Amino acid sequence: MARWLSVAAAIVLLPFAGALSKTRSEYLVGRVARIESARLGSATLYEIYIQGDSQTFAVRLALRADQSVPWKLNDPVEYRIRDHKIDLLQPDGKLITRTIQTASPHAAILLALDLPFPTAPPSIATVIPAGADTTVARCRQTLNSNAQYRGLMSACQFALSPRNLPDFLCKETMQRNAGVGSPPFWQPVDTLSMEVTFLAGGTDRYSDFRPYDPRLQRVPGWLSLAQFGNEIEAIFDPAAHTRFAYRGMQKLPSGSASIFAFEFDAANNLRFRIEVGHVTDYPGLTGLLWTDDKTGQLIRIQAYATELNPNFDVRAWAGAVNYGEATIAGLGSFLLPAADEVEVCLQNGTCYKNIMSFGECRRFQSTIHLLPSGRLPH
Repeated sequence: MARWLSVAAAIVLLPFAGALSKTRSEYLVGRVARIESARLGSATLYEIYIQGDSQTFAVRLALRADQSVPWKLNDPVEYRIRDHKIDLLQPDGKLITRTIQTASPHAAILLALDLPFPTAPPSIATVIPAGADTTVARCRQTLNSNAQYRGLMSACQFALSPRNLPDFLCKETMQRNAGVGSPPFWQPVDTLSMEVTFLAGGTDRYSDFRPYDPRLQRVPGWLSLAQFGNEIEAIFDPAAHTRFAYRGMQKLPSGSASIFAFEFDAANNLRFRIEVGHVTDYPGLTGLLWTDDKTGQLIRIQAYATELNPNFDVRAWAGAVNYGEATIAGLGSFLLPAADEVEVCLQNGTCYKNIMSFGECRRFQSTIHLLPSGRLPH
């Protein structure tokens, strides 16, 4: 699947591991690690990942139908960086020069997410509570009332408006996989079901694991918890000082969508966490959001962890969340996560991939039994 950070030819720096050597006094040599493409009218957009020593350069080219990419997978590529530009030498000796629009200094490893985009088009716009809400004002200020940010404005208000969701719980199914290699060769581990309770204030609680509780048993696999809506609140948290950028339009199975890039630093992260055992890391996060062009409704969030602590057991994390309308019995229809994918790689080279789906949502209720005075059990 394509992850376009720009509809124009551009470059983004994403750190990666790989071999790099000098072939000329001013050029370095990398290799083509990945090629992705997407149609845009009569042209084709290509995203070419060039793997270097400690970075991967994601170069984007817009080519006519009669043109082709001058490199194939695993081909060597000669390049040099000067000022704010990158020069690429094609195999025929011709030079391609692109401006560096974003140069992220954060450490991240690119993982390939496989979660399909939603196919059903949104039927209604996201319902945002009315009233003088300071978070709405913050969204307007952050996005500077740019008409292109209409969909992002809706997602921001959805994430921050208190309280657009009641307390509720849903059934979650988690298909767990494990693998090694690059890319990992995935093997199924098991399938779990559980209940996730979403409480006002953004708290997720998990219970009623079936057919067993992996938290109490020594079994392989990664347990993805705290993923139900956690990313969107972290992205739009005012304390995160998230940077946003409009990246154009994309035709999805559900219809035309606007794309927005986002990034926040680990130093400003107060909400998004990754846990291994009793150790917690609060990394930076970068990625894309998709919103429906007609309704402004949030469709998908795709994110990658950056600035992971080198002493932390996780060396890479990526996640994707699809949003859709869900009916909560007795309460109405709400915009909720419908499917989720998490990929994580540990320092020992083992990777895990979990595919999650949510359904059977209902209102959360608790019962309190009061005992008469003098009849308390001993």
